[in-house]
Amino acid sequence: MTAIATHDRMISTGAAVLAGALLFSTGAFASWAGAGVVGLLMAGVEEDVRARRLPNRLTGFGLGAALLHAGWTAGIGGLLTALAGAAAGLAVLVAPFALRWLGAGDVKAAMALGAFFGAEQLASVLTWSTMFAGGIALFVLATQGGLADLLRRWGRSFAFSLLSRRPCYVAPAADSPAASGLPFGFALALGVAAHQVWGSTWTL
Repeated sequence: MTAIATHDRMISTGAAVLAGALLFSTGAFASWAGAGVVGLLMAGVEEDVRARRLPNRLTGFGLGAALLHAGWTAGIGGLLTALAGAAAGLAVLVAPFALRWLGAGDVKAAMALGAFFGAEQLASVLTWSTMFAGGIALFVLATQGGLADLLRRWGRSFAFSLLSRRPCYVAPAADSPAASGLPFGFALALGVAAHQVWGSTWTL
């Protein structure tokens, strides 16, 4: 393993441990189901920070487990509520996915969280997550010298949107810092922890 790979692995592992510590510190995940959620989030954070992707084996398993848990503990009503939560996750993030701000794994992770928490709590989770994602993005771009490019692209996107009267997004160049993507899985984990501590102070 190269020095760069080792460094990336240390950072991703540290982020996963930090996310797990924050989640468990809320005291809201004492059940086996809650512990499973934390475990999946930690695995997702490690993978996302290191490789900028949330694999189907995690998001698919998380969604299936959340639906199974809902049906097992609350019957058909619980299953329908979980399905509604998953649908809410898809509905909220389908536009950012279409604009290529997020990957398919991010959307599936939100669906899994929606199935576990329900649509109403998911709104709070995603609001907190979006706030953390913005902070993470600005920090990464600031440390890599990409803030000026971000402002230029958003200015052009806004101008094109006004001229064409439809949403337009100017994507980053392939070699720009922003092109590496954002570890939204880490933001999701932080959003879940913030929701458990502060609740729905912020809502979509």
